[in-house]
Amino acid sequence: MIEESLLFVEQPGSEEGYSVLVARYFSYGQKSKEMTYHRIPKEWSGRMDIFTYSERHLRTFEVEEGRLTSYHIYQIDDPSKRIQTHNALMICSSFTVEFPYIYGIHMGIGSNTATLSITSCHNPNPFGGGAGSGSWPSAPIVSPTYTGSGGGSGIGSPSGGGSTGTTPCNNTNHFGSDCIPFPEEQIDLSSLSNCHREIIERLIGSTQQEFKRIFQKFNGNQPVPANYNIKFNYGDCGGGATACTDSRLENGFAIIRINQKGNENATDLSFAKTILHETLHAYLLFEEKFPSNCDLNCLLNKYITKYGPDPNDVHHNLFVETKFLNDIAVELRNFANVSGYNENALGDQFFKDMAWGGLQETDIFKTLPISVQTRIKNRLGAEYYNKNYSGTLPKGIKACD
Repeated sequence: MIEESLLFVEQPGSEEGYSVLVARYFSYGQKSKEMTYHRIPKEWSGRMDIFTYSERHLRTFEVEEGRLTSYHIYQIDDPSKRIQTHNALMICSSFTVEFPYIYGIHMGIGSNTATLSITSCHNPNPFGGGAGSGSWPSAPIVSPTYTGSGGGSGIGSPSGGGSTGTTPCNNTNHFGSDCIPFPEEQIDLSSLSNCHREIIERLIGSTQQEFKRIFQKFNGNQPVPANYNIKFNYGDCGGGATACTDSRLENGFAIIRINQKGNENATDLSFAKTILHETLHAYLLFEEKFPSNCDLNCLLNKYITKYGPDPNDVHHNLFVETKFLNDIAVELRNFANVSGYNENALGDQFFKDMAWGGLQETDIFKTLPISVQTRIKNRLGAEYYNKNYSGTLPKGIKACD
């Protein structure tokens, strides 16, 4: 099933001010709904071919349930002279073949065959289903590479016989060069290390229940309140906190600050738990200001009256007195599963104890038996410091070197 549409891509400085591109969608199932350049329906799977108006092939994208899984580039000129950029979640390789046609486009001008350079990139991370509208991998485009023939390549290094380029790809380059202006996903991880970005992306991809719905709200580039926005930074939260979320939105973004030094020894399970916790803070800040769920907004207002005005107190008590505490435990278990852990060996109690991270000052926690409080604190300490903590050994592995 094939659909086709024209794309008008802004190109400042050109005579027309834009470039006209042709997009062809090959659905692997039923015809898509609400398909636009900025929105790929979360249930859609198929292939997208992007051409210039003169039918020169630019990119082929493979999509599975709304997520970009791979893309391919076909070209007949010397690939070492053509700058390519790869999304930081992609692993790419290049090779050459003699092939006269590709997707119906004649490549051997004036001859029967042509030497075709093919660059193929794929996403090696396992994702648990689609992540909603516009759910492209969100890591920023990194330093470009010149793509040569033969051999594989990692990110940020030459492919085959190529050499590293110096001009970054950005949205002003458009399709006139070899840059693809991917729709932005409003979970801004650009200030974080590659390691922390990878863990957060893996966490987002692993979610299956409540947090999958929450992360979907942050995916896409529609204006608030259609989409919510998060920006992750490094910073000191005071009091030795592992991370914190600013109490006010900033230009439509919730700001999450991660204590980089404080987390330097943390296990990946500890770090993932922290991200779930802070993302929930960010979500509730938006829900308070732009309610999309009447029941949740009404509940928030009751907790503001009871525990306000400090959002930390309001949110934390809401976490533990509703299903959110269990949601954190469930999604942390899902993350452990895709990260290669035997979640059954870790046990339900492990994930339930981890979910209490940052919530030890709540009224509910203080009513727990002292022995239970101690067990939870020791588990959190063992994973955060990645060492024997009062007789409790960590079960996770160090998140980042």
